[in-house]
Amino acid sequence: MIKAITHIHTSYSYDCLVTPRRIVDRLAAAGVGLALVADHDTFAGSVEARRHAAESGAAVFIPLAAEIWTEWGDVILILDAPPLPDPASLRAWSDLQAYARSRGGLLWLPHPWSHHSHQKELAAGADVIEVFNARSTDEENAKAEQLCRRLGKTPGWGTDGHTLAECMATIVEYPGTEASLATLRSVGVCPVRRRTASSAVCLSQAVKGFRRARPGLLFGSIAMACVEWMRETCRAARRRR
Repeated sequence: MIKAITHIHTSYSYDCLVTPRRIVDRLAAAGVGLALVADHDTFAGSVEARRHAAESGAAVFIPLAAEIWTEWGDVILILDAPPLPDPASLRAWSDLQAYARSRGGLLWLPHPWSHHSHQKELAAGADVIEVFNARSTDEENAKAEQLCRRLGKTPGWGTDGHTLAECMATIVEYPGTEASLATLRSVGVCPVRRRTASSAVCLSQAVKGFRRARPGLLFGSIAMACVEWMRETCRAARRRR
């Protein structure tokens, strides 16, 4: 059995502050054997994570991946080795498909019912459909699972983690003993899956506002994070009664 964490962001994404080094160290300590690091429109996070794993002796397989913004929404391109393309050259879905096939890469469709259009076309060309995303609603995840089953695609489960705590909230188990790119094409199970708190999502938007010098987004997201945290605290207190 291979313990995996998939769809992880690092500080190379505009809405995350956790470095690839810290993520690799945390996952290695938890016995994770495969980590899918996919930052927004860059392979840099996965490259650095793979390099640190090799230098530190961590037994974590890290493919080279990026979450690329296409004309119809995000798609994760996963490769085994360089050379790496410029994500900006792969905005057209047809171009991204052709490139992935030419390189023997894998196409992972994340959160298909969140910030996407042409879901059926994307799903038909994808290798893996994310049937659970920790930042999606229950309804969105249910629709993704139905789409995956209808097309007979390989299911995937994504933490969409932007913090260390989020990364460990969704754990996937794949068959086998040695992780590789082929592992992600196999059918795993997801014994641990927890949705991300709304307050954490708001905080990642605040990070985006800070890093992109958008004060309205920064302070608005902080205010919303406080509101959501209070709601979550009240709900937790009621459950304990």
